Amino acid sequence: MTNTVRKLHVPTCAKARQTTIPIGKDFRLIADAYCWTLQRHAGVRKNRRTGNSESHWRPVSYHPTIELAVAHLAELRLRLSGAQSFAELLQEQKETRKLITNALAPLDIDDAQDNTPLRV
Repeated sequence: MTNTVRKLHVPTCAKARQTTIPIGKDFRLIADAYCWTLQRHAGVRKNRRTGNSESHWRPVSYHPTIELAVAHLAELRLRLSGAQSFAELLQEQKETRKLITNALAPLDIDDAQDNTPLRV
């Protein structure tokens, strides 16, 4: 018997397209054909090959749905907030909700190329 290795079929769309949703200055969501990745900004580095400065992002977590990725981000921000009272925690929760809502706000119909409404 010969041992053969089967290559995983990657859809063409997974190679060419990637969704990137910035959430504030420290986090972003990246989506490919398989999952949502929550990433945290790790600083700016100089590219050795080109000499240009580039933002560097590190993965924090991987999720099968955007709902789980956003829920994890909200929980993470609350845990890392440094809140010392329940009132401070509630304030951080409000700020987190506003940050996520603004990042995931639906496209304004007036900005669309055609006047057909988006269906989600």
